[in-house]
Amino acid sequence: MAKDLADPEFLRDYVVESMRIATIDRLVNALDQAREAAGLSKAELAWAIGAEPAAIRRLFGSGHSNPTLGTLAEVASALGMQVTLTLQRCFLRGSGGTSPSRSWRGAWRTLAP
Repeated sequence: MAKDLADPEFLRDYVVESMRIATIDRLVNALDQAREAAGLSKAELAWAIGAEPAAIRRLFGSGHSNPTLGTLAEVASALGMQVTLTLQRCFLRGSGGTSPSRSWRGAWRTLAP
């Protein structure tokens, strides 16, 4: 893998995919915690957004889900929340905050164990 990470294109794709997965996981976990805090069952949340209960069970299940932004926004709204975007700190570091595309290596260092 170290050899693959030396390839700038592979590194970029790896970082993008890692960030995508981490972002979805954070959003889904936050929404599930908000659902629990609100005392809503998965079925009740599904009803609130006009979805099948199985869809919400899949979203909050232990497997890997790949929800659309629309689904996440709809669930968030039903829980009195909204999905927002923020510039990641790793893109501010080393690029002067002006060019996120120049900070892939910095992003990789942030994600590396």
